[in-house]
Amino acid sequence: MSIQQSSVVVLCILIGSLALCSGGCGPKEQIAKYKIRKDKSDFLEKMTQATPEKKPVESRMVVGLVQAAQDCWFFKVHGPKSQVTATEKQWREFLASVRIENAVPKWETPEGWKMKAVSRMAASAGGYANFQINSEDPPLLLKISRLGGQQDLFQNATRWRGQLGLPPIARQDAQSQYVKTEYADGKMILFDHSGSGGSGGMGAPFMGGAGKMPAGHGKKTTPNKKQDTEIPEFTFDIPDGWQQEQDAPVVLVRLFKKDAAEQIAISATRMPPELNDWNTNVKQWVTDITAGKLTEDEIKQQTKRIQIDGVDAQQILLNSTNSEKPESIVGVMFAKQNFTWFVKMKGETETVKASMSDLDTFLNSIKVK
Repeated sequence: MSIQQSSVVVLCILIGSLALCSGGCGPKEQIAKYKIRKDKSDFLEKMTQATPEKKPVESRMVVGLVQAAQDCWFFKVHGPKSQVTATEKQWREFLASVRIENAVPKWETPEGWKMKAVSRMAASAGGYANFQINSEDPPLLLKISRLGGQQDLFQNATRWRGQLGLPPIARQDAQSQYVKTEYADGKMILFDHSGSGGSGGMGAPFMGGAGKMPAGHGKKTTPNKKQDTEIPEFTFDIPDGWQQEQDAPVVLVRLFKKDAAEQIAISATRMPPELNDWNTNVKQWVTDITAGKLTEDEIKQQTKRIQIDGVDAQQILLNSTNSEKPESIVGVMFAKQNFTWFVKMKGETETVKASMSDLDTFLNSIKVK
């Protein structure tokens, strides 16, 4: 027999031996140890299934607006729809009790409500009082704020609808967003809507939120997009050492000094063109910081003429007469693109004086187009 034939014989013997072992070698029950789990495919399928997205919580916003003399007062409740609806009897009783005395609102506080502090920053932007309605976490608040002058109902409705994730409306439909009530001697109108989108935050007062500051430096930012062709774009530079507050209440733009956030702030506001009476606005600022009284001649003498984005502007520095709490306001007003624009720097007197160059940087960077 040749070597090749011997190899074939050996190979056949090995194959036969393996076949015999596979058919009868060892206990049969051991074979079960190597069976594949029947649920393996189901297990892998479950592991690879995407986690379903959480649906946004539906929220409800109720804002009462009352125009009184030179001020417009806001009474706002905003939170999960279930909370706002569950407490409706309480906040409606509150709104029904509102009355205006000497241009200031008065009310009856419902039993169980707790007054919460208004931060200095919120107060400088119009915050007046906060009430905690319930004890849930987070608690539901009714916030009261004040903004001077007649309010543009379309701009406010657009902003609030944006916070609720609702689609924009046309200017001619603004009145349909509000309901007239008997509250505050019939002077209060209510914005009462619900939605499932939006940030749920306070938001900027006019036409959406402020733009995000680019990383690394406070370069130009656009706080409002042209959601309506009638609304101009407002851009600016953030001075070094300052930061923009996102979703600032009441104002269009709000900046605060990083190392003195509680002592000073710069804000910008857009108002209807008819609110361009300089003396009236100066007197309001005087009241804000208890700076005594100024005659029209004194206002004229203290008013400084400057230029902002190629147009004439007026500027004034006001100091409080309160020696225990010395505050100052630098107020600026100019008209452009069919709106009146206000810039205000308010804070502790020494901090305001030390920040005048920062205000100049902000004013010189403003562009309205």
